[in-house]
Amino acid sequence: MKVINKIGFLINTPDMINHYQSVWNLLSPESFEIIVFDDIDQIKSLLPPHFSVSLFEDAITHNYQFQYVVTHQFYGYLDGDELNPPIIKRLGKYNIRFMYGLGKSNWHFAEWNKLYDLIMCYGPYQVSKLEKYPEVQKVIIGYPRYDSFYNDSFQLDDLRYKLNCDGDKETIVWLPTHSNLSSIELFGREISELSTEYNVIVKPHPGVAKNEKSRIDFLNSLNFNSVIEDVFDNRYLFALADYVTCDYGGSAFGAIYTDKNLLLLNMPDAERDENIKDESSDDVELRKHIINFNPNEAGQIKY
Repeated sequence: MKVINKIGFLINTPDMINHYQSVWNLLSPESFEIIVFDDIDQIKSLLPPHFSVSLFEDAITHNYQFQYVVTHQFYGYLDGDELNPPIIKRLGKYNIRFMYGLGKSNWHFAEWNKLYDLIMCYGPYQVSKLEKYPEVQKVIIGYPRYDSFYNDSFQLDDLRYKLNCDGDKETIVWLPTHSNLSSIELFGREISELSTEYNVIVKPHPGVAKNEKSRIDFLNSLNFNSVIEDVFDNRYLFALADYVTCDYGGSAFGAIYTDKNLLLLNMPDAERDENIKDESSDDVELRKHIINFNPNEAGQIKY
């Protein structure tokens, strides 16, 4: 098998561009390649033209792999068969994990982490959670996704215009997750009612826009200033937000990192979800410190 002396970044959705963009901008374009499973035309349209993008199936067809492959998570096995090599091992001689976020701890710190040669962590907390895999190197890198939040300036008036916001009102950004932990149905109406006093922007998890159309239809039936269905960098939303509302996953920790006023929404039986059911879960721990509401308390959010 031919080994290409480049860094390959394997991404599974266009939204992952926002996760890596700050790093890509610091690398020589000749030193790395972005590998995608699908959506290649859309992803190319969102990137500078001098960035190299290829399909994962090209590596399989032409029998090559990269010297290093960077991923934010485990992508399973070739053809979905555990008897086949893991996708990351087939694509990269050495595998590096670039941590994606906090929240849903049972997923982020799962046993598949031992497949990596090195894991890049935000800080000592993630390192401590990964110590159960002593054979894997860990290095602390900070939170590159939000470098530009602190280093760049934002044209907030332009953002307000783009997102149909009133410059005389404060802005609430709601970032619900997908699947069983999503707060969309149980909290949607109450949050949309806040639009009488606030700008209310909702950006659901990319998995909602891609796989849960009924939820998008429901959000669009309510009274929000904007429902964001396409790729949109959260750093712009955090720059614009006076308040951020989340349920589960990494968005809440992005809000904390960017020093936003934060409110959490709880889902019934969330403690049974396989990704957060451990008492030491990030999502559980966060609720010991941040104001949070159950669905039967949704009417209190406005206060």
